[in-house]
Amino acid sequence: MHNRKQRQRDLAKRTLTYTAMTASVILLVVVSLFLVLGYSVDQKGKPEQGGLVQFRSFPTGASVGIDGAKQSFTTNDKKNASAGYHNVTMELKQYRGWAKNFNLGSGELLWLNALLIPKHIATNEVQAFDQLTSTKIAPNKKWIAIVEKPNEPKLKLVDVDDEKKPKTTELGIPEIVAKSNGPGDVFKIVEWNFGSRYMLVTHTSGAKTEWLRLDRSDPNNARNVSVLKNLNISDAHFVGDGGNVLFVLSDGVVKKIDISGANDTTKSIVDNVREFEQYKDDRIGYVTSRPTGQTVGFYDESASKAVEVKAFKPEQTNVHTAISNYFNDDYQAVSYGTKIEIIKDPIGTKKLFAKFEIPSGTRWLYFSNSGRFVVAQNGSNMSVYDLERRQNFQFTLPNNPAYNLDHHLKWLDDFHLISDVGGTITIFEYDNTNIETISSAVEGYDISLSDNGKRLFSFGTNSATSKPVLQSSVMVVE
Repeated sequence: MHNRKQRQRDLAKRTLTYTAMTASVILLVVVSLFLVLGYSVDQKGKPEQGGLVQFRSFPTGASVGIDGAKQSFTTNDKKNASAGYHNVTMELKQYRGWAKNFNLGSGELLWLNALLIPKHIATNEVQAFDQLTSTKIAPNKKWIAIVEKPNEPKLKLVDVDDEKKPKTTELGIPEIVAKSNGPGDVFKIVEWNFGSRYMLVTHTSGAKTEWLRLDRSDPNNARNVSVLKNLNISDAHFVGDGGNVLFVLSDGVVKKIDISGANDTTKSIVDNVREFEQYKDDRIGYVTSRPTGQTVGFYDESASKAVEVKAFKPEQTNVHTAISNYFNDDYQAVSYGTKIEIIKDPIGTKKLFAKFEIPSGTRWLYFSNSGRFVVAQNGSNMSVYDLERRQNFQFTLPNNPAYNLDHHLKWLDDFHLISDVGGTITIFEYDNTNIETISSAVEGYDISLSDNGKRLFSFGTNSATSKPVLQSSVMVVE
């Protein structure tokens, strides 16, 4: 009898223990889910949903302030915050302060990305040149190609893989590739391939322009694309990591060509094209111009078709397009007059995602590196749209300098634009905040961070000789 009662008591204890453990786990899961979803309890004891803020800085280790209160953590880290308006600061010793105002939505995940700039920046000369004609920094940020004198068939290549000890070599262009070379000829670098080995260079002699494919690792592997394919090319872009397949615009027709010799093919894609832009290996956005009007289209090679996205009358001005991909969705931006539309899934549903404007009209339309931001630019006038937060920011470049360049601004990274307009290097965020001056510069040439972000390479002027120089600005205090 005693043993039976003991067993009953033990069973009851175990049942109570297991019940309490199960309830604790459930409670812990509920509380964790409550916190992950950004919920907290207000002063009246009622639950309210806030958002999660991710704080990221380069360099890391910055202190964080939220609405004037210093936090117990440093970057990179995260914190739940109440929905509504907030001010955030990030500070790191020997660096300039960073601040951002924002309105956090309920349940929102917000990334704050601070590029911290040293208080004192040392800018040193790397290499001097007699002249500068064109420059282009490779996608891997380890090579800088330079045409020094416009009519000389050679490039200088600066290896900046070791950002503290750059090395310069020379790459000649064989005569068989650039046969004519008069005193008025001009060689200009157009782009690197994504693999950072091949380059497209134009050779203009009088009214004729030929497109050359150069190989930085082998001068003898140069090819005259125009002659090989017997094409009058006005624009060209590499396809993929290799250097043999390109999309080109020739006499109004976009073609895909292969110059490898083993698979020497040419494929026409769409005609009457005025301008086109390529994204990755298989997508193209383009503008056609016919007597009946202009159209904006989208080509997806994987779907083997080109589709019309929007049509305009012949007299419509400022028709441009840009394409990108964000979170696995294709987006196409279309400008006309002062308006810009963003189309989601242009090959399929053609859903109108957003509209915004630029009062001055669009001269250049382009996406950020990540595809998150769309920029409409006309000189110093900027209008930026954030796909993720669905916000539009309109502003003029810092100090509103006279804009005389023949190309739009470049993105330094996923969140920062960089300008050398007016001879001063200025970094600023997509919403025109955290404006920072770096150094003086020669206007109009490539600027890039090194692969590790520790140096900023740009082109300046030697104070003694007034000749152009490649220069390096120290961006990380060591």
